Amino acid sequence: MLTLGTNKIMNLDLGQMQDLTSYRKIAIASWRHPRDPSTYAMLDLPVEPALAYLDACSSKTPLTLTHYVTKISPLITAMLMEHMAHTSYDASRRCSLIP
Repeated sequence: MLTLGTNKIMNLDLGQMQDLTSYRKIAIASWRHPRDPSTYAMLDLPVEPALAYLDACSSKTPLTLTHYVTKISPLITAMLMEHMAHTSYDASRRCSLIP
């Protein structure tokens, strides 16, 4: 635990404490407590198979990746739920499949 006046957290020596610049102090003071529990991530996925599938589908309206993702999202969620139904966590928190 961090104790006042030291730079040690438990048994971790963090070295000499650095002074904060005025800019950093203002930035820290202007941050609010996060109220949104959302977590965002970026994925770099190959979309060529999806685009080929969309080109193969005949439709009056041109289909986009948004249409594709909207179509497959419930399918992926159902597959994930089915997988989780057959999954248990052992004492060491490693995922193992139930036979």
